[in-house]
Amino acid sequence: MEISALRNPFDYANPVRSGDLFAGRQVELSRISYVLDQAAPDQPAGYIALHGQRAAGKTSLLNMTQALARQRGYVTARLDLVPADADPVSFFAKAYEAIIGAVGEAVGLTASDGRKITPRIVRRVMHGEKQDDFPLEFPESVAQAWAGGRLSEMALRADLEYLAEQAGQPIVLLVDEAQLVADRKDVLSMLRTLGTQLCGYVFVLAGTTDLLVRISEVFDALLRQFEPIKVEQFNEVADVHNCVMRPLRSLGLDPHDCFEDFHGVVQDLMSLTDGNPYEIQFFCHVMFHRWQSGVTSKMVLSPGTLDSVREVMEAGGQVQDRPLISAVRKMSVDELVALNLLCSSLESSTIDELWFSHCITGAPSISREAFDGFRDGFVAKRIVEIDDGAVRLPGDLFDHIYVRLWTLNKIGQPRHPQLVSRYRFRALLTRRLEYALEDVIADQPVRLLSTCCYGMTQDNLESCLALLDTLPDSAAESARIQFLHEAIVRCRFPAALDVTVVECTYAGTTAVRWLYARDVDDIELTELPAFRAACERARALGGELRAERLRLPLKPWPDVRDWLVKHAGPVERNAMAGCHLTESFDVYVDGDVPATVEHLSTAFRFEPSWIAANNLAYLALVGGEPTSALDWAEKSIALTDEPKTRALSRYNAAMALVKLGELAKARQGLAEAADDLARLPVPDYFCRFLLVPHWADGGIEFEEKPRVNLPGAIETALDMVGLIERHASMRRSTE
Repeated sequence: MEISALRNPFDYANPVRSGDLFAGRQVELSRISYVLDQAAPDQPAGYIALHGQRAAGKTSLLNMTQALARQRGYVTARLDLVPADADPVSFFAKAYEAIIGAVGEAVGLTASDGRKITPRIVRRVMHGEKQDDFPLEFPESVAQAWAGGRLSEMALRADLEYLAEQAGQPIVLLVDEAQLVADRKDVLSMLRTLGTQLCGYVFVLAGTTDLLVRISEVFDALLRQFEPIKVEQFNEVADVHNCVMRPLRSLGLDPHDCFEDFHGVVQDLMSLTDGNPYEIQFFCHVMFHRWQSGVTSKMVLSPGTLDSVREVMEAGGQVQDRPLISAVRKMSVDELVALNLLCSSLESSTIDELWFSHCITGAPSISREAFDGFRDGFVAKRIVEIDDGAVRLPGDLFDHIYVRLWTLNKIGQPRHPQLVSRYRFRALLTRRLEYALEDVIADQPVRLLSTCCYGMTQDNLESCLALLDTLPDSAAESARIQFLHEAIVRCRFPAALDVTVVECTYAGTTAVRWLYARDVDDIELTELPAFRAACERARALGGELRAERLRLPLKPWPDVRDWLVKHAGPVERNAMAGCHLTESFDVYVDGDVPATVEHLSTAFRFEPSWIAANNLAYLALVGGEPTSALDWAEKSIALTDEPKTRALSRYNAAMALVKLGELAKARQGLAEAADDLARLPVPDYFCRFLLVPHWADGGIEFEEKPRVNLPGAIETALDMVGLIERHASMRRSTE
């Protein structure tokens, strides 16, 4: 694949602006949408606070909030603060200008004499220029305040009410870097007073972790009006998957063609980057660049990649002058292991909790005595701080990324790394429990149940089980049912499913995960030596690891499938369709074509998609059913706007037309497919399987080939169609 001319799609230096590139944050977006949905011209003002660490994705989420507001037809005004804006006059003047500009753009603002009211005119009045018959009061108040007078809250409120009336829709003011005004009581007091008396506004403030803390300390009355939304790292592999996939898809690239092991890289990025979207984009940017430069044949997360990431970070110079980095570069391997272990749940877990989570996966690489000694040394040297049992690591995100990279550079890439992280103890313990279970079941016909997040509970699972046991004639209210569906599909529709509930408890915190298997495999986890050893390790440290197997008889699969198609929600149907699509590839490789067709048909029932329709067209082609193939191919063409996928569907439709003897239509379809690809900077499209025509015994025959590049196949097919037409013409001329 020739990619040297493409732009690098992983823009780690800037926030996400497009919804097509935005990944994860579904819970946060849902809460934001709820507040926005309450807004109306006659409803009191709403408040949202987006807070989190630097580079956690707050500005990207603020951009998506703005997009959600615009989708609802609201007027949006954006304010990006700088330190000079902390002054009340500067802050409210800047916010006022932004609102004037937004309302003016949406509906137009004019004075009584017909003059347009623009931010430029407002600025002139604010700086003392006289404007006769100017309908707005606040600009003059700002001018008086800058001259030493007092800012008029009444003038601001009157103007904001007037602007809301003119807009006719809610006005959403979005403020980035809001922590800059969070310690100003005069600003906060005025915001609160405005909010209690204004209608038709939503104020969205985005700031660092201390935003709400400062508001609480300075003016806690305002805090009660906010919907606080903490922006944290990704907790689920699916979010990391989308964070990597979407930029590649924006270039028309299939992630599986870009990586040697796409899913493996996603799993590694989850632990290596602490789930931080900035770091994920940073690492992918470097992997893509190495691929573009010819250093690697595809995107790979190798030791060389980690070295390249570190070199990019060091390119700015003065890296070694940073206190934390300077100290880390002088550490031994054991010290690095101890530091990362100590900092694997920053500001959340106690020392004993950290040690327990480390040991649950196996024998520790350093002793507890050595760990405690290193900890005391780190504290004495002020490398770390421990306050009320919680560990704090000085430095910013740059330092923490570098610590992880330097550690892996020195100790290699261990199977279950425990690196610097901000995961809370329950999340850390859950992740370590997953690692331990992966080792326990490595050679067994048992799998870990997929989950929504580290917070999924046994109650969530039991509600799903109850639904599948009764199949009620009502909506499937559980948002977790797709995970049980996946287990049934992966086990190839057993009569009963064995689900083993595994709980790990320490110091009052319990992590829970689930394993599943077919009932006929009869796997009892508690009888496996590796699990017993893990139980002993937990017990020796004052914790508990326990497991209970449940055997769940299942209703006939057709009944379950039909019920899910009818009653599951759109998000769940999307996930279940994806599960059947994945399984269709596995059974096709096994040679089970009827099962492949069944999975694809079921996927299409859950959610009509290009991939299901196109693959059904292909199977009909291979199976000698050109009429059915043409029908599915035409459906698939209507389900995609992407040039590469549309070209593939047109190719399959053309092959069906060739089999039906419609050569002119086939040639037209192939020409359109070639045109789709010709306009792309990278026209290559490698297909896992493709039906390729060739000339034999005076006619065309078809052969299924793996790993075929579509542009070449289209060219070959056009040649074959032309050959048939010439052959037919010659035969007619001799008759």
